[in-house]
Amino acid sequence: MKAQAKLQSIDQKITALKQRKEQVARQYLSSLARLIQRCGLQAIDPEILTGALLDVKLNLPTKQEEWRRAGKKFLAPSSKPATPKPGQTKSQNSAPTESSNPTSSQTHDSGKN
Repeated sequence: MKAQAKLQSIDQKITALKQRKEQVARQYLSSLARLIQRCGLQAIDPEILTGALLDVKLNLPTKQEEWRRAGKKFLAPSSKPATPKPGQTKSQNSAPTESSNPTSSQTHDSGKN
């Protein structure tokens, strides 16, 4: 009888762990969706986001620390940095000046990455 109760207890723990795993997965996906929205990327095609994530995976070993610093700065509670437009560098994110934007007719080529 004790063995049966022990097995039932283990099964209950396994069920609870599976439920917790599913809950954590849902929370993770929800966090990613909020991050995409916060970054202003919700209008970008899923194929482009997928390609960008594949590029992140490919370049992670060489860019990891740079990206970590940028992400930490972006997510800091007191900071509300302006979201750069696609193809825009950090220095271009500020208000245009005569030296940083010599011609107002220039456009960003988001196809070059």
